[in-house]
Amino acid sequence: MTSYLVLQIKFLFRAFLEKLKPEYRRMPSVPSPRLRHRVHGSMDARGYLEVGKQSWESIEAILKSRQRSVGEFHSILDFGCGSGRVLRNIDSGNNKTLWGADIDASAIRWCQKHLPGYHFATVDPNPPTDFKAGSFDLIFAISVFTHLDEKRQNAWLAEISRLLQPGGIFIASVHGEHHRALHERKVDLEKGFRFNDSKKRFFKKDGLPRFYQDAHHTKEYVVENWSRYFKVLDYIERGIVDHHDAVVLTK
Repeated sequence: MTSYLVLQIKFLFRAFLEKLKPEYRRMPSVPSPRLRHRVHGSMDARGYLEVGKQSWESIEAILKSRQRSVGEFHSILDFGCGSGRVLRNIDSGNNKTLWGADIDASAIRWCQKHLPGYHFATVDPNPPTDFKAGSFDLIFAISVFTHLDEKRQNAWLAEISRLLQPGGIFIASVHGEHHRALHERKVDLEKGFRFNDSKKRFFKKDGLPRFYQDAHHTKEYVVENWSRYFKVLDYIERGIVDHHDAVVLTK
């Protein structure tokens, strides 16, 4: 609890300092230190923007590797968009309909106020959403399935399959071997999937619901289990910002 309270004080102090520094007034609009930390794990504003940019560049590179271009897609969903750090990098012109959806109502409110040209929706922690079937031809989920238990993961895979148009593309990030090696994590993956519950129910530093914890997959698990909902096109190690593995799917 003490570390949680200290972090809240740091958020307030950082927000106060940023209001005094001219350099922050010259930067693109960024959410509060608290919201940045929630999705970025750090209060660093430039790092927050840069990782969002790099994440979108990773998605563009994946599409290019499939001989697809962003220009082909007209209805795009950033599932688990947080405060829009990835979505904001997509050109909102050229007759594109761009949506961000997240369970975090405070992040969505920030997006609606500060990111014009995009559409945002708060969704419930469990499906279904209010979107119609086949609403999107491109869906991506960065740092979402890295935090869900197996039951909730499967429920959302089924829902995203419902939302994806035939022939559309879904790209999701997962924790792979590189992530575990980088963070010196030893995870029992005998069954191919592991959900590590920290047991924290109150005073979670990320400010997210208690079910949002730490999930790990093997490539074999993903190919076998996610193929119940999609056709697996590719599994790219370190495909997202040279860190998370990327799963490329269609239906």
